[in-house]
Amino acid sequence: AVCMGGLCLLLHFTWQTVFPGQRVAQDKTFLRSWLAGSAVGVAVIAALVCYRQTVYSDDAINYFAKQTLLFGSFGQSGFYGIHVLLESLLTADYKMFMNLFISVPYLFTGHSINAFMVCYAITCFVPMWFALLMGAKYLAQQLPACHTALYYPLCMAVMVLWPMFLWPATHGMPDAFGLTFAAVIALLCADYRFETLPWPRLLAIFAATFALILTRRWYMFWILAFYAVYVLAVLVGAVRRKTLGSTLKHMLLFGVPSAVIIVGALLPTFKTILTTDYADIYGAYYGGGFGNNCLGQLRTQGLIWLVLCAAGLVWLLYCRSTRAQAIVAAAASLGAMVLFTRTQSLGDHQSLILAPFYLLMLFGLC
Repeated sequence: AVCMGGLCLLLHFTWQTVFPGQRVAQDKTFLRSWLAGSAVGVAVIAALVCYRQTVYSDDAINYFAKQTLLFGSFGQSGFYGIHVLLESLLTADYKMFMNLFISVPYLFTGHSINAFMVCYAITCFVPMWFALLMGAKYLAQQLPACHTALYYPLCMAVMVLWPMFLWPATHGMPDAFGLTFAAVIALLCADYRFETLPWPRLLAIFAATFALILTRRWYMFWILAFYAVYVLAVLVGAVRRKTLGSTLKHMLLFGVPSAVIIVGALLPTFKTILTTDYADIYGAYYGGGFGNNCLGQLRTQGLIWLVLCAAGLVWLLYCRSTRAQAIVAAAASLGAMVLFTRTQSLGDHQSLILAPFYLLMLFGLC
């Protein structure tokens, strides 16, 4: 409940920062689209997981097993439960961070894996759709003559019916929850150029980054790529405005302490990452490097889907107001894919590191 409260505060702050002077309740089209789309999304997931009889294994069972372990640990002793939770958050590849958000509704179910998936559809994906729809709203404000009565439902339909999202979502993997924090980071950075140091915004960016690292290890590839491209874009703009000195100073004042805190707090995690040969562990699943994974995206996403994304990219690049965002999103996803495919191939759930790019292009097309 504390985690959900913190997430709601983060989303509320992001809304107030990105859309100053606007209240969620005032944008009735946005609110109706989000609520109706979320209801459809949860219903689709529930229908897909409940109508079939499936034997789950490997990645499909990991987080269900984590939930069972978490409940069992706290059932033995509160201190032992806290020990298991902290050990998972600080050291494990598969952390119990997402399980914290799932626990409250799951507590009142029969503790089946189907109930587990329906619970994370409610507690993880509903706020994720809100964050992503905020991204769609921000984009709509940059483009001329956007008819939101049609635009928001189209964006929600893209999100809740996307097969790349539905497959892991209906196979025990709540990994798409990380897109909530990726959307918050992108929104808070979209019009921020480090000309000043607004600490509430910076603390929200820090919190979202920290949470995204706790969600899944491989989201760090997106974090590294996004911040590298974002910093480069901000510095180029600072050179043009002749404010490079102050901009760089503000970046260092925020970036260095943030990196020290994150690395210090998660030092066991980073030690594990640096000392583990993931290329060897996942060698049996490695289907080739960057080129083969591009072909894999063509096979899994489909030619029509990629053509639609390309059309959205062309439109966003054509519009001057969205050109920078499109370039940053494309470059960040490209960088994340290059980094990830050096050791692993993009599976159905790891492909979610490309979702911010895909969705931005499709929102542009909508």
